[in-house]
Amino acid sequence: MDGLKEFIVENIKKGPLTFYDFMKHALYHPQWGYYMQNRPKIGSSGDFYTSPHVHSGFGYCIAEQIHEMWQVCQSPEKFFIVEFGPGTGLLARDILTYLQKAHYEMFQCTEYHLVETSLYLLHLQKDELAEYHEKCFWSESISHLPLCEGVFLSNEFLDAFPVHKLKKINDEIREIYVTYTDGAFQEVPGVISNPLIMDYMVRLRILLEEGQEIEVNLDGVKWLGEAALKLQKGFIITIDYGYTTKELTEPFRFEGTLMSYVNHRSTADVLSDPGKQDITAHVNFSALMDFGEEYGLKTCGYTSQMRFLANLNIFERTKNFQGLSQKDILGIKRLIMPEGMGERFKVLIQSKGFCDCSLTGLKGIFSALK
Repeated sequence: MDGLKEFIVENIKKGPLTFYDFMKHALYHPQWGYYMQNRPKIGSSGDFYTSPHVHSGFGYCIAEQIHEMWQVCQSPEKFFIVEFGPGTGLLARDILTYLQKAHYEMFQCTEYHLVETSLYLLHLQKDELAEYHEKCFWSESISHLPLCEGVFLSNEFLDAFPVHKLKKINDEIREIYVTYTDGAFQEVPGVISNPLIMDYMVRLRILLEEGQEIEVNLDGVKWLGEAALKLQKGFIITIDYGYTTKELTEPFRFEGTLMSYVNHRSTADVLSDPGKQDITAHVNFSALMDFGEEYGLKTCGYTSQMRFLANLNIFERTKNFQGLSQKDILGIKRLIMPEGMGERFKVLIQSKGFCDCSLTGLKGIFSALK
């Protein structure tokens, strides 16, 4: 039995673990957690791709949108870009490269902060961003950040937060726990472990059918509240795969959205091989919009990655910035086509300190559906 599995089994001997605790150990155990291990996770040699690994045009478009946000903030002399879960640093590099060439005045005003808990990924980021070492700063958590005016950015960050798993059984909402029986991890229903779970369900008006499952991401809500406190004025850009509450409770998602990824293959078996595969759950964007209002954030708009990148003219922007080869065209199509990443990934932009503003990436978006 490997170290992490043994660690989890020993914990289970004290009583079943909530799925939340199982997922937290599987992903973030300091020594054996999936994200904490010294091995590739993103890209061709890893388990999955993110948009920055598909094409740099993704970062160029975000940089252009951030430049517009800087202008909305009246072009301050010091402007923070804070990226959460920055992966290998590719997105940060593309954003800084674009700003340096296309918007040098803003580039001079920018501090780029990366919030990272994995030492392995931190070293990769520092290598990737060596050219911009004077611009870049690292923090282990959001609590270590200064008060900021600028943009908080995350791409495929919230989907990796540990979640509570719920299921309606005999007309009652039960929380799913994990036990270890006959040499395998298994799910069992139990009592709700945290009253905030049912507060979340009631607040978002989530009603389940008998046997239906859903995930509750309390850590994502907590993170948003902490981000809102650190952001004095500016914007929060959240890019991830996810849906509204209405979409997440559709009949064809009856068993929830939890998935694991290993060697670029997905599986619904999220309990096997903890620490050796990624575990994700789709983001509930309705929750981010709803709780965001309580935290003083205004929803600017919510749209698909396809529409966001199209509004920012990703083909023309890439062509003007670096040229456009056939390989570039194929990469960009993967980012924006509905059957690729274009519709699966959503973009939510929230603001603080503005009554109203119009952003190019949200052109044609009149309201955010909850």
